[in-house]
Amino acid sequence: MPAGKPFTYHSVSKYSRPTAGRLSNAMVPTQGMPAWLRVIADWNPVSAVTSACRQLFGNPNPSALIQDWPMQHPVTAALLWSAALLAICVPLAVYLFRRRTSD
Repeated sequence: MPAGKPFTYHSVSKYSRPTAGRLSNAMVPTQGMPAWLRVIADWNPVSAVTSACRQLFGNPNPSALIQDWPMQHPVTAALLWSAALLAICVPLAVYLFRRRTSD
């Protein structure tokens, strides 16, 4: 996140990071959530990684019963989310770094 001061980044990120984790299946099953919130939680990257870890370690995965694609293929979804986030963030970080250090 481009911010002028470290304090600005910290004040914004302290609210956005925990929200992504809470809107996932990491703590509670998404079946009990309202429909609009369940869609967000099922497609959340944190949910994909959580379900992938549960599947790979052989733990019970309550999200495997959900018919959304990321919950049916959690390992593939976690890898795709990681690749997508890297494809967006790395070029942006390189661009911003070069712009700020070129002068």
